[in-house]
Amino acid sequence: STLDGLKITVGFEGESWDQTVPPSMGTLGETTLVVSVDPDTETGQSRLSVEASVQSINQTLDQMEIEVKQPSAISVELAGLSSEVLADLLLDRREGFDAPALGREVSLVADASVGEMQGAMPQIELAFSAKRATGNLSSTPLGDGQQTFEITGSVERLDVADWLNKDDLEPFASTILTPALPSEASLTLGLEGLKSDNVQRLLTSMLSLELSGIAGALPQDPAMLEIVLRDSFYRSRLLEAEWSGRLRLRQGRIPVQGTFEMVTGPLAPLQIGMQQSIGTPVPAISQAMSAGILGLTLLQTFAIREEGGRLRFEMAFPETGGLPLVNGRPLPFQQFLR
Repeated sequence: STLDGLKITVGFEGESWDQTVPPSMGTLGETTLVVSVDPDTETGQSRLSVEASVQSINQTLDQMEIEVKQPSAISVELAGLSSEVLADLLLDRREGFDAPALGREVSLVADASVGEMQGAMPQIELAFSAKRATGNLSSTPLGDGQQTFEITGSVERLDVADWLNKDDLEPFASTILTPALPSEASLTLGLEGLKSDNVQRLLTSMLSLELSGIAGALPQDPAMLEIVLRDSFYRSRLLEAEWSGRLRLRQGRIPVQGTFEMVTGPLAPLQIGMQQSIGTPVPAISQAMSAGILGLTLLQTFAIREEGGRLRFEMAFPETGGLPLVNGRPLPFQQFLR
């Protein structure tokens, strides 16, 4: 009748595997998984906790290798749910079962952390590493039938050790692509307008493995939801930028309304040039950059920028459905797209 007091612990001291087709080898370090259901004296309901950790991972697959050197972990906690309903969802999912609400007001917190990661793709001479990547998902009842929903993700020190041969992507490999990769980045995405009933139906669909019900758990009118961007930034050797905004979906030629703002840090100097002879094959990325501008000309220079400037980009989508305003000025829709 209840799952209160349930605790499941699974552990591996280490595993390895090897297969021939496709050629693949892997090792898994010490791994633990703990699932528990405990009574919550504050709410009179129950609390479900899931915690997993992996000491290390190494996987090779057809000339590609990914390695996680530092411990990685994931934790999920659901509070305010009915353990009797949880038992029905997990143990009594017969066809036609009408899943009741998990609880009056269910809160959710999930955290994931991936330790130092390295990867290598020898065929394209690419090697990369990341110090740490983290993610968080949280949803908290507000007490009036509404509920918060927020996702946060970040990555630290993403380095690219090698890139494609310059003969293949000159000059973009050394001039744009590698310096533009983030050394540090973070994104916080919130969703306002969700009700506690929406979150309960969403969690019920996931726990009962009824993935088709996830879309039905969201409000039928997308205009009720507002996307909130905040505390988001992107840093690389080429660019530093911070952005925020509030956007809402709607009907019409321009399907969003709201505001978006981006501010860059001091800009690095940039000059991009390319030379091609008529008899030299033109790389695909060069063709894409030059299409409709200069064709396959012998000399192309795309941009020159002085050092030290900052860029502020503000975009407003009027609620009345008019043309968007960029830095306070209305622009024709075709020019805005370009």
